[in-house]
Amino acid sequence: MGEGRLLCREVVQDGALGRGSKNIYPYNPQQEGARRMGSINKNKKTLLFISAIVGSTGDVINEWQVAMSLAKHARNVFIIAPVGLRYVISREYKKYLLDRPSNTRIILLPFALLPSDFLYLMNLIIFIFYSLMIYILTLTLDMMIHFDIIYVRDSRLALLLAFSPRLARKCFVKIAAILEDGIYQVLLRQLTLMLINSIDRHVLERTAGIITHSADFAKSLVLRKKVLPKRIIVIPPGIMLNTVKIVRRICRRKTKTENEVTVGFLGFLAPWQGVDMLCSIVAELNRLGYKAKLKVVGDGPLKRQLLKECTKLGVPVEITGFVSHPVALCIARRDFDVMVLPRVSTETTATIMPIKVIEALALGIPVVATELPVYESSAFREKGLYTSRRDPKAFAETIARILRESGSDTIKLPSFDLFKPYLYDYSVKRFIEYVSEG
Repeated sequence: MGEGRLLCREVVQDGALGRGSKNIYPYNPQQEGARRMGSINKNKKTLLFISAIVGSTGDVINEWQVAMSLAKHARNVFIIAPVGLRYVISREYKKYLLDRPSNTRIILLPFALLPSDFLYLMNLIIFIFYSLMIYILTLTLDMMIHFDIIYVRDSRLALLLAFSPRLARKCFVKIAAILEDGIYQVLLRQLTLMLINSIDRHVLERTAGIITHSADFAKSLVLRKKVLPKRIIVIPPGIMLNTVKIVRRICRRKTKTENEVTVGFLGFLAPWQGVDMLCSIVAELNRLGYKAKLKVVGDGPLKRQLLKECTKLGVPVEITGFVSHPVALCIARRDFDVMVLPRVSTETTATIMPIKVIEALALGIPVVATELPVYESSAFREKGLYTSRRDPKAFAETIARILRESGSDTIKLPSFDLFKPYLYDYSVKRFIEYVSEG
């Protein structure tokens, strides 16, 4: 089945067009992008990929797409994927076992964390236990298969791999965020932070290298941890361009009356995302004479607080809850007049371009984000990407300016050249070539 049909079926069945939910993942990894890549080095590698790939969060979607891109350029890919108990019970993991390339094998490990950030220290202990399981499984597989590259997302899962010279010399650890920046109210906070730093430094010192989303983030990480990794590789959050093109083709924008505006947010409802400002931004936009509403594609711990705040300010709001990745893109394409991202400034948010920004721009949706260095230097600046002071009134005024300039149209799709650094096929191919060169 062609990927266009897969994505159409996914969008219809998962509710973006008003039906029930079946959650069939859209990608056909054996076909997507093969025509674009041309000939590939015959000396392909065997990879072990250790990361969560089952779920609805942006991190999981990002890693699944990286894994599928790796499969196009490798001889074989073995995936060890921690999977939450909810997905085990609902059996949603089955779609990932079916929708995979023929050169890919997936091993799922049931994985459960405590739901409260207050008990972060307990979750750290759970991570160490899973690190032991992953170490035993990885060592066993490596003795039989002899991996060329081991990719691990999260230094906590790589902890015990770093103790083994056999595994550490080919282990590249993906560090996507400075974890301590997201820790607010935690039991035994100082002890927790000390353990996180100790784990990070140990892994950075002993493994073959780290993978980060940006060079600026890598610099911040090295200065923060006071350890220089052997190698630093940048794989930016990115897009599957063909998937975006399909969404643009099959998901049509809604017609709206004059001054009717949908302000969109896509992602996990957590404090660092700037959720506290979402309702206020829409309220300020309404004070400027618009009929604005808030639409959130996602879910998270701040959902109730957000609903309460919107009720208080009289802001119409709709929260879809977690939906599959293609459905999220389709809803955004169909409904969002503008997407906002009023993130709190941390070393992570200041140096990493979120995947949702790239996807929104590729779909022709203008984005207004907090003034952060990562946006100020972006090639998309004023080409669909706008920044504002982290203040509801300033955000609303920026949105109003965009609406006046564009009318009822979204932005045009920027040129392909601008997106090239954010295409997974391009980034992953460079990663394998770089590692192969030694």
